Amino acid sequence: MRCEQEISVGAYVLDALEPGERLRMAQHVQECPVCAETVRELEGLPRLLAAVPTPGEAPVAPVPSELAYERFRRKATEPPPQKRRSKRWWVAVAAAALLVAGAVTTGAIIVLTPDPTVVEATQNGVHATASYLPADDEGTSVTLELEGLRLGQWCELLAVDEAGNHVPADKPWKVTYSGPYHWSGWIDIPPEDVAWFVVRDKAGSTLIAVPA
Repeated sequence: MRCEQEISVGAYVLDALEPGERLRMAQHVQECPVCAETVRELEGLPRLLAAVPTPGEAPVAPVPSELAYERFRRKATEPPPQKRRSKRWWVAVAAAALLVAGAVTTGAIIVLTPDPTVVEATQNGVHATASYLPADDEGTSVTLELEGLRLGQWCELLAVDEAGNHVPADKPWKVTYSGPYHWSGWIDIPPEDVAWFVVRDKAGSTLIAVPA
């Protein structure tokens, strides 16, 4: 089973889409099991790229699975669809494919992404790991790994600053598969202003709060 939007997943994982495209893709991933599976295969790519050793060092970064690498390489080299993509999108996909190939073969490549900040917490039977870093345009890009959520449950993420102001993420989501659930999105607040990440259910009850 395939999806014509699957070719956009690589740029989505790397946060290389324009804001409007990112929002549309994020919504699509929540509804499409094919693209959701591809996101799970590639979700470690930003951390992998950040951890790749500089030239002269022995490669110590974890090597992605052959399946994930081959799938990503194939998507990066397929002819583009009729829909026009921005130059920034194609540069990001090509760069990612080259970086992964370099990590597998020599390890002598240049790191293009900053190290994300990783925090975690456990509350109310839910465990959350949040990875976040500055977005390309502004605000904060966030990736969550959540365990303990119910299948079919609707959730939303908010960032809370030191003054107690709540800033919602770009979209809520529905838990569409069992096991650790992965979500990526954007919040209109810079990383340095975030004091807490809060995940709430549809009724507004806090499921878990993670200190930034």
